[in-house]
Amino acid sequence: MSDVSLLNVNRYFPLFSIKKREEIVDTEYAWSAPTEDISRFGGLCGDLDLIDTPLEFALLSYYSRPIINNRPVQANAVLPANNPKLADLKLGAAVFQDMQILRFLGNTAAVGRHEGMLKFITDRGNATRAEVECFYRRGISALVSEIVDEEFNKSGQDGIIPARVYADWERQGRVKDSSGKAVNGIALIKETLTNFFLNPTETNYVRVRGIIARILADESVHNRFGATVETAWTNTITSLSPELQSRLMRDFNRAADTYAAARQPNDPAFRIFEIPYNR
Repeated sequence: MSDVSLLNVNRYFPLFSIKKREEIVDTEYAWSAPTEDISRFGGLCGDLDLIDTPLEFALLSYYSRPIINNRPVQANAVLPANNPKLADLKLGAAVFQDMQILRFLGNTAAVGRHEGMLKFITDRGNATRAEVECFYRRGISALVSEIVDEEFNKSGQDGIIPARVYADWERQGRVKDSSGKAVNGIALIKETLTNFFLNPTETNYVRVRGIIARILADESVHNRFGATVETAWTNTITSLSPELQSRLMRDFNRAADTYAAARQPNDPAFRIFEIPYNR
């Protein structure tokens, strides 16, 4: 387990009593900040003239002086005012995480804005670019694991908990990998996502896409388990990168796309996502 704790931007804004992501834009924090701060931190993604995403809100809350002095104590514990190096590492890593995915998706304009924000953070002199990237790479596995555990251990339709189902299938040996070892679906999801966020290549993307493609293509998506897993997966990817979730959904515009994607990767371990489940 890594000793690095990355910033989970989706858990940070609720510390300000903001219940939903959609409410960020209408908070007093987002409107009361100086105009130059709103312009600087609101231009990463979403509406470029507003503070309307969790990452933009996190940046504004720490780097806008009128706000940092009025944050809840819980928020200060996550991004401590008295430890600017740690805060810069966390915020820099969050920017770098988004930037990695945006570069893979070919959004050069957004990449440029994120590069500018990363330079703003490192120019403060508390952390170098190399330190930010190292911090990110040391902590991304733990962040992925945290989000997957949270979403896949939620009770879905009729009380079905996907993590428990996959654990049962592993005990039963219903799917084995190429070495003959029983497969745990949750562990495979964590490994696949971590590898992609460490190295967002087309090969690693195909493995990420292969999971949801199998879930969508298989008949299990039409029953309670399939629907619950699809929700858990969607929430997981959206938490890590809404832009990645949009790309995945664009890949499945037609049924033929889904079935074609479900044939890749050609890895026996991924068959665990194809098993129909009837409670």
